[in-house]
Amino acid sequence: LHISQPALSKSIMMLEDYLGTSLLKRYPKGFELTDAGKYFYESSVYFLKLYDDFLYDVDARVCSPYSGTVRMSSSGVILDMFYPDIILRLREQYPDIKIYAMEEDTNAAIQSLLSHRADVATAIYPLPQEIKDRFITHPLLDSTFHIVLPADHPLARDPTVHVSSLDGMSILTPGELSQVHLSFLSLCKENSVSPIVTFSCSQLHFLFRLVAERVGLAVLPDLFLRSLPPELTHRPLVPVLPWNLVLISPNNAFSLAVSTVISFVQSYFRSLGAEG
Repeated sequence: LHISQPALSKSIMMLEDYLGTSLLKRYPKGFELTDAGKYFYESSVYFLKLYDDFLYDVDARVCSPYSGTVRMSSSGVILDMFYPDIILRLREQYPDIKIYAMEEDTNAAIQSLLSHRADVATAIYPLPQEIKDRFITHPLLDSTFHIVLPADHPLARDPTVHVSSLDGMSILTPGELSQVHLSFLSLCKENSVSPIVTFSCSQLHFLFRLVAERVGLAVLPDLFLRSLPPELTHRPLVPVLPWNLVLISPNNAFSLAVSTVISFVQSYFRSLGAEG
């Protein structure tokens, strides 16, 4: 900060006097924020980001509509599968747009959007009503759940796998807090089926290895199954369980760079849908 420690302490004390509350709990060795201090800090970060974005955005809107910084939040599976290609293509087409990607589950992503740590995030539709009203939804791709299993597994003889046939079987899912995991368990409960979820992990290659080693069968959207190892196959799960990938952004104005990235990502996933 280029100021002395006593001057900094005095500034903080003057701020506390002005606000009429303590911002720090002081100890002989260190300090921590009070509840008021945490609120003041988080609000300050938000307003400083608005200020920085405003200054940058004024320049960006005058000089070019294709420059700026976009912070994107996504689950580990989506990041691993699609973001390297998305970011590479974005850099080729819009070299002046800087992309920062962070790995978060849906709940954490929503908090990042609300606190302006992220500009846009991937999510699974439908969203809970209390969330839906606060965000704009940008559709990406519709998918359904499939069961991944060894090619010589008895269930692979049929064109589909009914959820009832999974009762008591070992199941692998892509993350304990993932929407895939939660939606699958909900479907099982509706059909009075009790599979045993033995492992959850967001690394797809690891799940495929476990399926190949016959640790269990994996439940995944068919969107994730474009490059299965040759010893594995997949079958649609019935009853059909939809899995619709969307982008969400705060329900207020966002920068031109964010708008450009949203349109680009939508176009990217439309091309994947066409290929599929």
